[in-house]
Amino acid sequence: MSENKFENLLFYDENDSGFLRKLIIIIIILYLLTTFLFFLSGILEIHTQTILAGVILVFWLLFTILLFKKFHKSSFLNENFKYIYIPAILILAIIEETVIYYNGGGLGGKAKSLEHDLLLAVPVFLGIGLGIYLLHIKRKLNPGEFFVLGAIQGFLIEIIFSGNIAFIIILGGGAMGIYGAMMACFAPAQEDNTETSKQLIINLLLGTILCFIFVLIGAIVGDNLYNAIS
Repeated sequence: MSENKFENLLFYDENDSGFLRKLIIIIIILYLLTTFLFFLSGILEIHTQTILAGVILVFWLLFTILLFKKFHKSSFLNENFKYIYIPAILILAIIEETVIYYNGGGLGGKAKSLEHDLLLAVPVFLGIGLGIYLLHIKRKLNPGEFFVLGAIQGFLIEIIFSGNIAFIIILGGGAMGIYGAMMACFAPAQEDNTETSKQLIINLLLGTILCFIFVLIGAIVGDNLYNAIS
């Protein structure tokens, strides 16, 4: 399968640079490596929860690819993006966290309840989505940028700030893929939006900073909400 044929299967299109396309493919490969390692470990240790973690990763990738393929170039998404994107991230975050919680992985396995998991995790995802949304409104991002910005936040949150550096090979691809796919599966197509390397770097730097600021705000809001009702 040629790289062009991946456009309907992965989270980029013809406007994304070759560098960004290759980076997304590498992240997906790492995601599949994480999936394989979960299956292998679960089978060797006869550990159902680990096997199900692999199943969840397969489900998430196929589910988000299906959404991207169906809506990416639809006129409905392009015309209503400002009404669709943040609510879509909300729904996707609830689905993802609910599935992970019931497999024992909510908040890194520390969730006390589904309510605890959702109140702390969902505002963080919404923060990333809001950062990407605002940058897109200002600078018109391509789909690959949606994915990579989400993947960067996944790496920062799940690997760096969660203290999982030692498990970077096992968990890194999974974290980046989950976050990246969530942020990109409702990314609208752009007409003739090729960018220079300088524009791409600026977009990624601004997006990373903006998303992280809203991640911090989301984490604070979620924590306060949980403390207020618990």
